[in-house]
Amino acid sequence: MTGGIAGTVYQQITGINARGQVESEVYGNGVVQTNVYDAPMGYLDNASVTRSGVTHQVYDYSFDLVGNVTNRYISFGVISSANMAETFTYDNLHRVTGRTVTQAFGMTGNLGMTEAYDYDANGNLKSKTGVGHYQYNVSGKPNRLAGVWQNSNFSGTKYYNFVYDDNGNVTNDGKRSFAYNAFDKPSLVTQGTETTTFSYGPNRELIKRIDARSTGTTTTLLIDNLYQQVLMPSGVTEHKFTVGNAIVTRRTAGGPQVYYLHKDQQGSTTAITNPEGNTVQQLLYDPWGKQYQVSPNALLYSSQATTYGYTGHDMVNDFEVIHMGGRTYNPVLGRFMQADPFIQQADNLQSFNRYSYVLNNPMSYTDPSGYFFKALNKLLGDLAPLVSIGLTLWAPWGTGLWASISTGFVAGGIATGNLRGALVGAFSAGAFYGVGSQFEQFKNMTTGLSIAKTAAHGIVGGITSVLSGGKFGHGFASAGLTQAFAGSIDEIGGKINGKASSAWANTANRIKRIVAAAAVGGTASVVSGGKFANGAITGAFSRGFNDEAQHAQSLEEYMEEKFGKLAITDEVI
Repeated sequence: MTGGIAGTVYQQITGINARGQVESEVYGNGVVQTNVYDAPMGYLDNASVTRSGVTHQVYDYSFDLVGNVTNRYISFGVISSANMAETFTYDNLHRVTGRTVTQAFGMTGNLGMTEAYDYDANGNLKSKTGVGHYQYNVSGKPNRLAGVWQNSNFSGTKYYNFVYDDNGNVTNDGKRSFAYNAFDKPSLVTQGTETTTFSYGPNRELIKRIDARSTGTTTTLLIDNLYQQVLMPSGVTEHKFTVGNAIVTRRTAGGPQVYYLHKDQQGSTTAITNPEGNTVQQLLYDPWGKQYQVSPNALLYSSQATTYGYTGHDMVNDFEVIHMGGRTYNPVLGRFMQADPFIQQADNLQSFNRYSYVLNNPMSYTDPSGYFFKALNKLLGDLAPLVSIGLTLWAPWGTGLWASISTGFVAGGIATGNLRGALVGAFSAGAFYGVGSQFEQFKNMTTGLSIAKTAAHGIVGGITSVLSGGKFGHGFASAGLTQAFAGSIDEIGGKINGKASSAWANTANRIKRIVAAAAVGGTASVVSGGKFANGAITGAFSRGFNDEAQHAQSLEEYMEEKFGKLAITDEVI
């Protein structure tokens, strides 16, 4: 990637995997970023930033079965000698409920060793460690935050006190006042004698920001995330050009300078290196986006290369404001300051809360526009309903034709949200199970039998697609290709001498194989002109009710394995 200074290469991708995920890239200052992904799921397991053998930053992640981040380890390398290990918990709606910092060295600021987050049925935060207890119901509006108190009975110190306009915009939070333009975007934030002003272009995009502080006024003109003209209080003007992850800065005095942004899996800027490859800034974010400096070392904060921080958005830290384009967000409270004009998921009751941030799961989602959240692990974001298929397979007695049909009915209903989907799911599950049973009797699969099995799967997939309102060819491609890749998918979880090991058969590996099959089926559907989601469902059913079901134990086999041979009797003991 070139630009800014003629002939300069700022960022070069040197490795990419089959999913299109960047595995390695080299920056113009010699810094190398290496990413390691989970093979079956595509999650980012590890990201490291190094130069000449010196580690500048390492992020290491662990995930649960549905893609929630359960553990995060951060090391900021030799420069600051800071590192931190966190554990996250979730409720059954995948809302983050807790954060525990089990290790933190070299950090500044009160990060909080243990934090708890509690919610009501509407998806409103009821309490947040370090913030207070949230009180709602402003003039009969159950999702409007009225105040934040010291005590759970809404007594003691009142930290925030909210006032709203008729459109549901916060006009005062007890610390700051907010003004809005005709299309409900914030135009002025006032805190005491200091202000930040926002101006917008013809497409309602942010084009100007003026920060008036006691130390002086900074005026910034913006063109998307590509260019900034910054007039500093000193009178110096900076022209900042964004080229990939590089910020090329030209000043009215002096030559150009280049800084490189290094980010975590959420797209938040966590480290900045200079042209020599040295770290000049290190940043950290709590689960809700509050920004911290990693080290008090003045050398790390000598120059602010960018105001873009949490998930790549423009930050006004001293006002507790992150401008996300469509709306502004308060990372301390974990809520938007304006009501969302859109309901993104009408089938998800949590989506009807117009102030909550990304379904209260900020570790697994981002909001690129301020209006619509986005899953970080897109595969699981698209396929989360299909995990229900895998979860039904843990039961040792969930085998046989009728068990598959009933399970398919439930899974189909969950995946599509309607009765038609449930009925198609029942048919599909029974048909795939039948195909698998017929070919299971052949212990040595010849090439001809393998082709026949693949074709049989394709036919069932095609019929299922037609019943679902799609085209035969799309379903045929999804199911057929999924079966063609069955051998490769079988390797997920490990085998011993070609036979499934105990680890291979556990719930986690079953779900990984089903999701992998769904990915193959979805991709095949897209290539053949269909929809990813439809092909993913077909692929998941093909795998779940054929290959996985054929390896599932019967109740008798399970009991025998656990307790030995049992005699069945109706005698009362």
